Amino acid sequence: MSLGRLAVQLLPTVASALAPPGGVHAGRTVRALLVEVALAAIALVFAATAFGFAVAACYMALAASVGPAAAAGWVALGLAVLAGLLTGIVAMLSARRARRHAEARLAARQAAAAPFNQIVGAVSASPIKSLLVATAAGALAGWLDRRL
Repeated sequence: MSLGRLAVQLLPTVASALAPPGGVHAGRTVRALLVEVALAAIALVFAATAFGFAVAACYMALAASVGPAAAAGWVALGLAVLAGLLTGIVAMLSARRARRHAEARLAARQAAAAPFNQIVGAVSASPIKSLLVATAAGALAGWLDRRL
């Protein structure tokens, strides 16, 4: 099955997930989203083409002054440096995102454990009272279980 057919089959699911609030029609929202994606793809193609022409112009200018082989080497070196810089930026952003996710997980874990920590604190503050309350609650639950 082609990717296009799969995308067409998923379109109703995406449309229902992106249902706009209020009285805006979902078809318009999906259409607007598709237009934005298409325009972004066209802009990306234009940017890649412009980058390709810039690299070609650099190569041609270098080839005229230092020769074709040296120009190819300099252009390749420049592209390798650019790729290294972009890789460093991506790695830095990825590490920052992972750190934020870890902090969010820790905060959620602490928030989920807060009620249990309060119960543990109450039980350790007065263990005999807690034992009596637990016994009474168990007896009440057993009595209600027999009645119902």
